[in-house]
Amino acid sequence: MINLDEHQLIIEYPAHWNYKVVGRDKFALKRVINEAIFEMDYTIKESKSSRNGKFVSLNVDVVVHSEEERKSTYELLTKLEGVLQVI
Repeated sequence: MINLDEHQLIIEYPAHWNYKVVGRDKFALKRVINEAIFEMDYTIKESKSSRNGKFVSLNVDVVVHSEEERKSTYELLTKLEGVLQVI
């Protein structure tokens, strides 16, 4: 088994990075994501809904240019209204 704490992920930038954003309202999620990252090169694709339809997820593919931008984009997405989780 590999201990990930002992290994650093090597990423060559610019890179496409995918975030899975989970919430309850697909249209509201798309709106707040579009408003937050409109200046970036990104795409949003619908992903799965929960079995009972209570939760939805969107795949947000973003071109990031540095480790700092990758982390700050994650932080930004986690703080958006209606976002329950970002993976």
